[in-house]
Amino acid sequence: MAKVKVFQVNLDRDMNRVGFMGYDFVLEKQKKLDASIYDCVFDGNVETDDLDNLFMMCNLNKPNGYVGRSMSVSDVVKMNDDYYYVDDIGFVKIPFDETKTQMSKRFAL
Repeated sequence: MAKVKVFQVNLDRDMNRVGFMGYDFVLEKQKKLDASIYDCVFDGNVETDDLDNLFMMCNLNKPNGYVGRSMSVSDVVKMNDDYYYVDDIGFVKIPFDETKTQMSKRFAL
């Protein structure tokens, strides 16, 4: 079991159009990942501590409370205390300032 948060680019705030792009492209486009364009779409516990299993879960059988799109490239996952960027292939451990993110408005629905 792992404590997980999933963050997705809010396309309305994505002025550089980096949503759904690989990590290298993001770094070329804006030098660092801009946490302020992200919304938290899940905050809870899941029955896995494996990122690949979490990816499958968020695409096939979303955990209760998950309000985002299917997990895709450019999403950020916090598992326990580490942050990972969902890249074109696999995950990249990254620095990420969660305090700059917003809670998805869909949580309120």
